[in-house]
Amino acid sequence: MPASIDARAALARYVLPEVEVLYRVALSITRHESDAEDLVQDTMLRAFRSIERFDGRHPRAWLLTIMRSTQINRVRRGRAVAAGDGLRGHHAQRPDQSGASASTRVAQRPRRDR
Repeated sequence: MPASIDARAALARYVLPEVEVLYRVALSITRHESDAEDLVQDTMLRAFRSIERFDGRHPRAWLLTIMRSTQINRVRRGRAVAAGDGLRGHHAQRPDQSGASASTRVAQRPRRDR
């Protein structure tokens, strides 16, 4: 059990202080509060699962990298669902206030920002 205690301590030290930043970034990516909350939760879960491999340097960059990968995977899953059965993916295809879906917004970003 000591490993789980260390993981919890690392989570408290590196991840929890960044939750507000993660939420703001997630909200800017998804444009929906519930999607942003889901993205932050998925990011934190992935961070917890891999915290033992984290070297302790640059926790915000590490978490934002996890978030970016998580969102890309969510968008890809949404496209696969949309292409596979004609249904629109819940997260990836919901239009924002401008009418653009999340997958469209991601695709329109410069390559370095994806």
